[in-house]
Amino acid sequence: PPTVPMGIVLIAMGMLALGALYIPLASTIGYPLALFMLLAAVMLYEGMKPSPAMLAVSVGGAAFLWFLFAYVLGVRQPEGILF
Repeated sequence: PPTVPMGIVLIAMGMLALGALYIPLASTIGYPLALFMLLAAVMLYEGMKPSPAMLAVSVGGAAFLWFLFAYVLGVRQPEGILF
């Protein structure tokens, strides 16, 4: 059977850890802010340097997904302390 290189496994485990941290964070601080943090964390984890573009994608992505789920699809989002 083919084997998966350990580096790929570790990268996948890191992404899984980020997702696992996102779940309780969304319930604590709210969906929009937690999603913003998740998007920024994934970009940093993948090696992107902090930049205005990273900030714009994180803010825009979180706002777009919040609008899509909350208003277009009518899915209630986790409410936290801030949102």
